[in-house]
Amino acid sequence: MHPVGPVRAAAGVAVLFGAGHVQNHLFLGAPLDDTLWQMLSAGLFGFTCAALRYAIGSVWPMGVVHGLDDFFQIHSPGTTPDWWQASVYVFHAAYGLWLLRRYGPEVTSVPREAVRTDPDPDERPEGAGALG
Repeated sequence: MHPVGPVRAAAGVAVLFGAGHVQNHLFLGAPLDDTLWQMLSAGLFGFTCAALRYAIGSVWPMGVVHGLDDFFQIHSPGTTPDWWQASVYVFHAAYGLWLLRRYGPEVTSVPREAVRTDPDPDERPEGAGALG
């Protein structure tokens, strides 16, 4: 996640994870509107899983969480109310961002005066007699 940063990497995972669920419309005949909502849900879930992976350093707990999530969705008594789904979406986005900011790279600012551009000749090893 480091070359592009943790938030961008998690967003990329979210896009890929969500896009992976378009197959339900293309191959299984699910209605397009249902599939788009599932892609949003899966994308936000993928964002949170990527953030958890970044925070704890392992992908395996997210595999278990994903399996449990699928299990409980398949065995649920029916669809959840829209307000509940919206709150789950907000939770995934907020928790994922919190994790990435909490466990992301620390940004420290260095005062401009502390950065030297010209080396002091007395601090060179050969100037101090270390090499001679």
